[in-house]
Amino acid sequence: MSPAVEVFLPFFHSTQEVLMANLSVIRSVVVLLAIFVTGLLAGVMLGVGMEQQTAQKLPEAAWTLRQQADDALFRKVMPFTFIAMMLLLIASIFLLHGRSRMVMVAATVAALAVIIVTAGWEVPINNEIVKWTPGNAPANWTSTRDKWLHNHWVRTWIGVLAFGCALLSSLLITD
Repeated sequence: MSPAVEVFLPFFHSTQEVLMANLSVIRSVVVLLAIFVTGLLAGVMLGVGMEQQTAQKLPEAAWTLRQQADDALFRKVMPFTFIAMMLLLIASIFLLHGRSRMVMVAATVAALAVIIVTAGWEVPINNEIVKWTPGNAPANWTSTRDKWLHNHWVRTWIGVLAFGCALLSSLLITD
């Protein structure tokens, strides 16, 4: 081995070790944040579902006002939350390998399904409800309410699945 290579070999090994350690820290932080945001979203959806079950007892005017207020809030925060969740889950896929990566892919697919259910089923119903005048909703308002709640429970359990997969993925990290 040439003397020049012998001089740089320890530097190369220490640099490689530092890079691997930094990558491990980055992976840990990104995966932890992916689990946190996915779990936070699943928890919020569970809470909303329980609140909606209770709200079914409200008269139409009160239910409509509550639903419109909830919708106004969630229209502001959910896009950011969905984007953050997807970016963190996708980044986690690139930082993991083996079975851990495959389970994180499943978490990401489930999270994407939550977004699809939200945009395809829930938002159109919310767009309809926002046009209602409290106290003067359509005669079939309870069927719209019940359809929204059914769809919400579908996306909630998919969101819980996404959280469970993300959590399981972290337990499968082998290095």
